[in-house]
Amino acid sequence: MNEIFAYYTSHSPITDPGSYASLYDDLPDSLPELFAVIQGVLLHRNSARYYKVQRTAQQNAEIGLRTMQQRLGRMLELNPAPLTIARDPSERQIGLCRDYAVFLTSILRHKGVPARMRVGFAAYLFTSEASTSSAGFKGDHWITEYWNKAKRRWVLADADLGGVPHDALGEGITCDFTDLRPDKDFYVAGSAWRLARLGEVSPTYFRYSERWKGFPCIRGNLLHDFQALNKLELRIFDYFDDLHRKPEHQMTVEDKALLDHIAELTVHPDEQFKALRTLFEELPRTHQIRAQLGFADGDGRRDGDRDRRGAGGRCQDLDHRRQDQPGDAGQTANQPRFVV
Repeated sequence: MNEIFAYYTSHSPITDPGSYASLYDDLPDSLPELFAVIQGVLLHRNSARYYKVQRTAQQNAEIGLRTMQQRLGRMLELNPAPLTIARDPSERQIGLCRDYAVFLTSILRHKGVPARMRVGFAAYLFTSEASTSSAGFKGDHWITEYWNKAKRRWVLADADLGGVPHDALGEGITCDFTDLRPDKDFYVAGSAWRLARLGEVSPTYFRYSERWKGFPCIRGNLLHDFQALNKLELRIFDYFDDLHRKPEHQMTVEDKALLDHIAELTVHPDEQFKALRTLFEELPRTHQIRAQLGFADGDGRRDGDRDRRGAGGRCQDLDHRRQDQPGDAGQTANQPRFVV
């Protein structure tokens, strides 16, 4: 396990705070306190309505920030106070669940704690929705997994909903956001893929919304989770290759077999860690993604210190979900009432 711990303790180009690392030095150690710190400087796009914040175009562009260096720099532009000083909601940086997950992962790695972003589906996002199945809907969600030394196991933690006021979450949410139960509270995407492929759960129960659901949604999250486990923690809208983008009816037998293999590797990544890393490095899509981002191939470092699309780049041609954003167009049917 030492190799695995060392890998997930070291930063990726995405989680590396760079010259802003000193901002982390005085942060607390407990998860509830870290949740509060992150909640005090980040505002989820959907929760802006709860806090009666009218988002500006500049705030909306903050969703496009990809790296922690970009986000921390922008936070200091908004307010130079230490991160432990909660900002007024109107001064908080706008983000999505991915940004909370990357933020917590970044802080934990700085503290020497092995941590990785996980992408999947949360059962607790749809607790207020009626369902014809006892399984219920599971909402597209991105969280953090870290090694808890005292418990001697990996623990799933949600910094996004973990610090949200209880009255904003709706009825029926009783899970522990500091220790989510695998395949009960949160399904990593590989688990969702396998359950759907085996016919044990209808694929349409895994969803972002009524329009973005089923195998295309699961496939997108599976590839994002695979990338995150290889320390390429991309944005929600970063769909850079055909396997991510192609319509479901164009998926080949070979495509599905590859995704079956990726799902097997990602459900229990420690058990086949070398195979996980080897497959990722061997796939042509990995080199394509790195080239798109301006990362040097192989070592994960940037060719220069900028995103080729800019800090607020939206990748409009690659965004499969922009047409269905609840924060911009209002909630659609069967969408979580507060945060996705």
